[in-house]
Amino acid sequence: MKKFGLASLVFMLCLSCSIAFTPINVSAASVNVKPYDTTIETNIVLNHEDEVELAGFMKMQDKITNTLSLKDGKYIYNEEKIREIVYEYDFNAYNKKYNTSWTKQSFFNSAMKNIRDFKDVKKSNGACQVETRGTARATMCGQNWESSGWNYVRVARNTSGAKKLANEMDDAADLCATVGAGAAASTISVPVLAAVLGSFGGIGKAYYNSYARWIRYNNDLTSCGIVTDQNKFTQVYDIWTQPEFANK
Repeated sequence: MKKFGLASLVFMLCLSCSIAFTPINVSAASVNVKPYDTTIETNIVLNHEDEVELAGFMKMQDKITNTLSLKDGKYIYNEEKIREIVYEYDFNAYNKKYNTSWTKQSFFNSAMKNIRDFKDVKKSNGACQVETRGTARATMCGQNWESSGWNYVRVARNTSGAKKLANEMDDAADLCATVGAGAAASTISVPVLAAVLGSFGGIGKAYYNSYARWIRYNNDLTSCGIVTDQNKFTQVYDIWTQPEFANK
């Protein structure tokens, strides 16, 4: 994955869009890759204390992912192991930094609901299909689909679709001041992504504009389009070109 300046990911938590930030490169904890692992090497525009809290929050999610396996399109999980991971995490510190209200039990309940409800499918032109993995992904180019894991949604768009998505992000940015960030997200034509973004109360114009810029940046690197992952529990997202994603 590319570093800042050549990065495919930006995280922007911005309540006031006129504030200027200094980008700082931070790596979340490395973990073994498992099905639907969402370990993210993150370029975050936050101070050091915020970076530590965010990295810890992502690491906790990665620990949960590392306990999961897939069978027949569903997660195989150990509820007690997941509970242990969640209850080890200090949500008070995270809540204070990000103005959230997670408790150990509320996060555990949300995580378990997502895990139990999960199906390993993607939607392509309205039809559900199993998402292709392994060597077949090496030829990924020009695809359009959406899929998800327990803690993220994933969207693939070809070149024209990526341009449209970037424009929609800019449109949402312009609407933030008049209708609010959550309502602005509803204008994005990818329902699974719009729903997640609409659930975040602390994003604003700069976040959507930054999202649009990184979609365009990666789209300009290839004629194949992009893939973006959006975390369901925090505003972290990751963007790749389709060939890059196929080989990650």
